[in-house]
Amino acid sequence: MNGQSPERSLYPTLLVLLLLISGTLKALLVFQATAHDPDSMFSPDSASYIQTAHAFLQTGHFAISPAHPHVPQIARTPGYPLVLATVFF
Repeated sequence: MNGQSPERSLYPTLLVLLLLISGTLKALLVFQATAHDPDSMFSPDSASYIQTAHAFLQTGHFAISPAHPHVPQIARTPGYPLVLATVFF
């Protein structure tokens, strides 16, 4: 045997199981909330992130919107708009 007690080797398995259950419950709650009211997931600055993501997909520029591809987006860092762009792609 490996010298570990059965209780000690069971701990990582229980921890992973607990994290999976917790994550699944959180995902179900978010899904339920957005299914009934999709706008509940948006905040006042959501449009700027979404427009920047669409601009990147349509023009290849990190711009404020697809309608203004040569106006750079200087109020947002590129991380989240690029994540959104991959989701929209």
